[in-house]
Amino acid sequence: MLYIFLFHFCWWHLIGAFGAETNEIHSVSVIEGVSVTLKTGVTEISKNDDILWTFGTKTYFIARIKKAKQIFPTYPDTDERFRDRLKLDNQTGSLNITNITTEHAGLYKLQITGARSSKKKHSVFLSILIYLFLSSAVTLHSVLHHHHHHHHHHHHLNVHQRPNVC
Repeated sequence: MLYIFLFHFCWWHLIGAFGAETNEIHSVSVIEGVSVTLKTGVTEISKNDDILWTFGTKTYFIARIKKAKQIFPTYPDTDERFRDRLKLDNQTGSLNITNITTEHAGLYKLQITGARSSKKKHSVFLSILIYLFLSSAVTLHSVLHHHHHHHHHHHHLNVHQRPNVC
């Protein structure tokens, strides 16, 4: 049987600037097992910026940057699904999640505080619709009747396909 699981990411941005919030929706399609980078929209973190990435409704801390103190930890132990999968860019604050799976679906929040930005909040809702191409073996059975003898033929077909990604 052929199952198709395609990841669909909806990014929902809530960026606070002077008390105003704007909503933007971005979508990206990727295949299970690849990496995704959640961007901060910042080209370079200033000396006084603090960046905090959280995940889920229970607000698990997954990554943090305290630029002034040169602290750049990730917290994969707070949630096992992120073990050995998080990479934090200490220049931009962007968060890279490697070998993405369905377990990574959920709400990602980014909070940037610092001298120049007063306070900027950015939320990314990562929703994953799964259509995964699985390799499967298909057995075809055919029966041929020839001169009153029954011949049974078994054909094995391996199906390996990848989805088209635009």
